[in-house]
Amino acid sequence: MNITEFPDIYLFDGEPTTSFISVISELSVVPINSQSVKLYWNNNNVEDTGYDVFMSDLPESGYTLHSTIPVSDDNSVIIAGLNPNSTYYFKIRAKRENSTGIVYGDLSESISGTTYQYIPTPYNLTYSNL
Repeated sequence: MNITEFPDIYLFDGEPTTSFISVISELSVVPINSQSVKLYWNNNNVEDTGYDVFMSDLPESGYTLHSTIPVSDDNSVIIAGLNPNSTYYFKIRAKRENSTGIVYGDLSESISGTTYQYIPTPYNLTYSNL
């Protein structure tokens, strides 16, 4: 072995692309009313600048971008305008903006949430004191 040989040296002309691993965990859905649900999740990556929320009517496929939200302290979002008594599936991914653009994390596992069934307002109520 010749000790005068050195490994190749690589020079970068700019910022190297790094691995962006941001894991969304403990995703949960809570129904709020007949037309909205609230999503909660955990993510401890302090470099994240926002989240993309995807929604589908099927658990396996058909996810479309529903909204993009900034990072907040409670990691939650309310999804409104849904159909009553319907099940929806959600996935979330973190994103980070840097000097070279936007870098995306992996999509979370899917989770389902069902809106409440619409309950009509009762009318003609009477009260009697027996």
